[in-house]
Amino acid sequence: MYKRQKSLLAFFGILAISSTAVFSAEPVIVTVNVARITEAYYKVQDFYAELQGSEEQVKGKVEEMQKQGEALVLDYQELAEQAQSDILTEEARKEAQDAAMEIGQQIQEKEGQMRQFLQQVQQTIQTREQNQMSIFIKEIKDIIDVVTEEKGATLVLDVSGASRSGLPIVISSD
Repeated sequence: MYKRQKSLLAFFGILAISSTAVFSAEPVIVTVNVARITEAYYKVQDFYAELQGSEEQVKGKVEEMQKQGEALVLDYQELAEQAQSDILTEEARKEAQDAAMEIGQQIQEKEGQMRQFLQQVQQTIQTREQNQMSIFIKEIKDIIDVVTEEKGATLVLDVSGASRSGLPIVISSD
């Protein structure tokens, strides 16, 4: 029994010494600003430049749709005036009123198409941005891991706080 107690004491003594050696090592804390790194990352900049080009194309298409809608509104106004005109016969006024109603429906359809188009574009851009940014953040995280491993970091903190990156404030710790 005495040998067993001695071996347990020796074991706990070695454990205590190794624990203090581990805990007495000075921590190496590395701070990174993930938000700033993300903004400066060339792939992110290229992506946003490409996205801006796409937005310009969308603006052109929206302007075209607006011009078509404005032309329909002018046609509608002209027909509505004709429908109220005392100069025209009853039959001509009725035809103008019917045509105005038809163009009014076309205007409503055009407005609906434009709203739907804008919603689809917004959703597509948002999804594309989220997917692409998650890829970029993973790349940035991998680079941070390599650099902090080289520096022997025991704690890596994101000083930009809770950023859009989705990374926690404490990126890694040993």
